[in-house]
Amino acid sequence: MPTDGGEREAVRNSETLGLGQALHHSVQEAAKMLGISKPHFLPLVKEEKIRTVKIGRRILVSVQSLRELVDGKKEPCDSPENTAELQGKTK
Repeated sequence: MPTDGGEREAVRNSETLGLGQALHHSVQEAAKMLGISKPHFLPLVKEEKIRTVKIGRRILVSVQSLRELVDGKKEPCDSPENTAELQGKTK
């Protein structure tokens, strides 16, 4: 069964991490998971309604952040826990 590039990337990410699922997805993949277009998803990123991680030129969206958005949880993107996560620091 042919897959698009985003699906291959998600599989590659999960294989690289040695996990059953990828922890982060591209903006395009995240929008597709929510059933909306990328242009409708980008304002969520800009308004900080969803947390992202920028690696080089890529913007990645965490699975946890997508779940929180869908569940209606409103946690500030700049909370200490999220800031440490975005900066790659652990407590």
